[in-house]
Amino acid sequence: MANICINWFYCRSDKDGNLTKIKMFLDDKFGIDGLYGNANWIRGSADSRWTFPEEEFEELTAQLEDDPTLFIEVVSFEPGLGYLEAHTFQAGEWHVMS
Repeated sequence: MANICINWFYCRSDKDGNLTKIKMFLDDKFGIDGLYGNANWIRGSADSRWTFPEEEFEELTAQLEDDPTLFIEVVSFEPGLGYLEAHTFQAGEWHVMS
């Protein structure tokens, strides 16, 4: 059995279309748990195997419209491995903090 990585997700954008695409993508890929939101932000959590699901999030951001207000933050952890990493997406680029 694979170790389960928990990914806490936060996103904000002034483009409703991007938020809708993000919600649909995350639900299709991960079945988001406890998705909350307001006019221009959403947050929730999703499980993945072992680590941050980098390929999936790169696929997601490639599908979005250009948006200078878009900010995505994902904090991923897997306690059994001692894994903890934070990923942010802003101005069209992903950044890793570990």
